[in-house]
Amino acid sequence: MTYALAEARRRAAGDDRVKVAVPAGGGAACGPHRPAHAHNAESAADALGGMGIRVTKAAGS
Repeated sequence: MTYALAEARRRAAGDDRVKVAVPAGGGAACGPHRPAHAHNAESAADALGGMGIRVTKAAGS
């Protein structure tokens, strides 16, 4: 399902008529964290927004 969602996102990104895409469903492929990772991947140094495992462990979380 993740590949199908990525393919649908790729097609939508190439279509000038698409202004917004709202995934519906449940699970990891459609959860609210996925758009956050996508945003971070484009605007931050990494998809986790700097909160990788090393940073999390160092913070004691």
